[in-house]
Amino acid sequence: MERRKLELYLLNGDHPQNGGKAEFWHRRGFSVAQLQVLIDALLEHALNGTVEGTRNTPVGILYAIAGPITVPSGAPTNVLSVWELA
Repeated sequence: MERRKLELYLLNGDHPQNGGKAEFWHRRGFSVAQLQVLIDALLEHALNGTVEGTRNTPVGILYAIAGPITVPSGAPTNVLSVWELA
């Protein structure tokens, strides 16, 4: 998992292509200051979620994974994450 991508894109509300993702994660208690908490939650989600679909790309295979994720705020949260395996 690319820590830099999480810091500069996923948790960065100023990134022009973020589209509200940072606000979503911040409202659930995630922050750059405690980045490892988000990494652990995403990895757990990937291992325990349901694969909803796959797609071949020139770089590798994209997996869409759906299911609950553990968040610091404690609010029940379901997400759809996309993972690329090269």
